[in-house]
Amino acid sequence: MKKKILSLVLCAALAFGMTACGSSEKEKKSDSSAEEVVLEFPSWQATEPGFQEFWEEAVAEFEKRHENVKINLYQVPFDSYVDTLTTLYAAGTAPQITHIPSRYFAQFSDMGWFEPLSDRLKETDILTNWSSLQDGLQADGEYYGVLLLGNGYSMYYNKAMFDEAGIEIPTDIDSFMEAAKTLTKDEDGDGDPEVYGFGACQVTDTNFYNEATSFVVGMGGKWSEDGDLSPMTSDPTKKALKLYQSLFQNNYTPVGLSVEQKRQYFVEGKMAMIFDGPWVASLIDSASDEIKPNLLVSTIPFENVPGSVSNSLHIPATISDEEKELVWEFIQMVAEDDFQKLYMEKVGSPSPSKTAIDDEILKENPFLGQFVEDAEKAQEILPSGYEKDYGEFTQYIIDGVMTMVTDPYADVDKTLDDMKTKITNELGE
Repeated sequence: MKKKILSLVLCAALAFGMTACGSSEKEKKSDSSAEEVVLEFPSWQATEPGFQEFWEEAVAEFEKRHENVKINLYQVPFDSYVDTLTTLYAAGTAPQITHIPSRYFAQFSDMGWFEPLSDRLKETDILTNWSSLQDGLQADGEYYGVLLLGNGYSMYYNKAMFDEAGIEIPTDIDSFMEAAKTLTKDEDGDGDPEVYGFGACQVTDTNFYNEATSFVVGMGGKWSEDGDLSPMTSDPTKKALKLYQSLFQNNYTPVGLSVEQKRQYFVEGKMAMIFDGPWVASLIDSASDEIKPNLLVSTIPFENVPGSVSNSLHIPATISDEEKELVWEFIQMVAEDDFQKLYMEKVGSPSPSKTAIDDEILKENPFLGQFVEDAEKAQEILPSGYEKDYGEFTQYIIDGVMTMVTDPYADVDKTLDDMKTKITNELGE
């Protein structure tokens, strides 16, 4: 990812140089509308159900509070979002309101692109009231953003399937594997089950990394620790990946599904269990009246709850002081309890604010209590010490683990050794 960022920076710099000669004309035009300030706000959530309603209400309220300020909220597809944002920053046209998937925070902050926020945060109660996952937005002891969502992964399950089979909801590894086996139904014996005990994704993207790493971290393993790759070949990591591999080998999960397809299978009653984040709760609302009451949530049945920072807001270091102050006011507004409650209402995910979560909110969303509990216990799935190389590091993990779960199923021990060697050679240990 670091190489990709540098490539985009060079391309953007070239493009900026080619267009610089026309900048004076733009400046003349902008002077004529100096009374109105426009804050650019790209997001991959701008048209996503739940998130869209939240952001539109936040924008409307901010514009109401600031008569001469307009926020241009617009959609950028997630697949191209980081590249688009990188290009904008590199070209010197960073969007004033910067919203990022937080796993890319280290790469952006390492480029010096974000405004430090520690002094501003000290004047608020955000650090006091916020989730401890907020600390993931620090670099060299300085905060550079405010967390919007940090989550633990949970286990969604179909209670009716468990009741019909007469088995309990799994609480450990053995009962999880037994449930995956028992609830896989191949009634016509054609090798293609009508119902699967578990649902995994198997597409080479970040979701595959997240899921595989949920097994690793959940079962006590890690890919790295402060840049040391020894945990990658540890017994807990090997055990976790062998168990993950066995789900595919034994046909307890479909093959080749994207995360969206996996979720759809679950809400259609074709899977008994999936591991996923709190955002799946909104999808459950689309399930049929027959299936919906049976789709419930519990803690992942491993020793640890895997989780991560999800998304956050940041201020570009290069924008004007006036714009920085406006963006900070927007961030503060979104952090208010009323807006954090609105976030939970619209999105169905837990707020990072401890003071915004109350009995009324928990009553309205029966899943939220579990999400809050899992978020509080969550152990980070990002590769410790390799955050700045997140894209490149995770691609090595994705490529290696994919060979483990694809027929003819690569040997786990050997593949981990090979992955460790490649990462050491390419990224350094």
